[in-house]
Amino acid sequence: MEGIPVSSDPTENLFDELNQFSKAKESNSDPTYQTVVTSSPSKEETNPFLSHTTNTTTNSLPFVQKERYQILQTLGEGGMGVVQLVKDNLLGREVAQKKIKADLSRKLSEKQKTMLWRLNKEASITAILEHPNIVPLYEMQQQEAGELCFTMRKVEGRTLRQILKAKKEGELEYDENKLLGVYLKVCDAMAYAHSKNVVHRDLKPDNIMVGQFGEVYVMDWGIAKKLNPEESDSEPNQNSLLEAEDFPEKSNLHSTTIALGEELKTRGGMGTEGYMAPEQREDATLVTSQSDIYSLGMILRECF
Repeated sequence: MEGIPVSSDPTENLFDELNQFSKAKESNSDPTYQTVVTSSPSKEETNPFLSHTTNTTTNSLPFVQKERYQILQTLGEGGMGVVQLVKDNLLGREVAQKKIKADLSRKLSEKQKTMLWRLNKEASITAILEHPNIVPLYEMQQQEAGELCFTMRKVEGRTLRQILKAKKEGELEYDENKLLGVYLKVCDAMAYAHSKNVVHRDLKPDNIMVGQFGEVYVMDWGIAKKLNPEESDSEPNQNSLLEAEDFPEKSNLHSTTIALGEELKTRGGMGTEGYMAPEQREDATLVTSQSDIYSLGMILRECF
């Protein structure tokens, strides 16, 4: 029995129907009788994990923009990394975009390899931490220029560091009950992360954001570690140390940096001086969830 041929790629019919519907809406006609001839996008174009920033699907879709992300503002920039505020033209919202300035089509330096390794690790760890008090990651992609980047929620507000400073200087009224509420939300976020076998390794007031409506986010998972005995946590080329100028500086929008912005590396340990547990200073392989709890204790001491 002969029938309508079915394409091996189910997205072909879907895009044809979308184009047909779009044309019909523009002409106020019934899409059932509207015929649109268009080429279907390739698998690379329909797969969000394989696509580049530039959307190459047909222009007959009015809600698809040519450029996915429009740069609005640079929030922080270093020699090798940059954080930008961008507009997502597909969804019509502003997001933060973090990327490494390295063309993946060319030979990379050891520093670039380390940066890319860290960015990929940060994205993969943040992606599995779906919690109201952990900044969400939206998408990771390689742009047409060869740059690797990911986008995340734009968080407006103040860091806990800024709040504590303003409170101390009498510029902000922030009672102890509100501070305790912020701290408990951070504890909730870390309890969830630890349940996923993830340790942050850089908890401090600078990496805690308090939004305009009371929302609290634990930021900067750039040196986080997945506690998995089957995986090695060794750095790619320990001799390739990254300099502070390679990383963007903190912005007023949110406290995101790329990897080793302000962390102290001491004898194999990674973290920030004054917040690292003793075992964290000695050896990165000795870090456990208790190391984060030590950092939480230091933050509590600053708050009260």
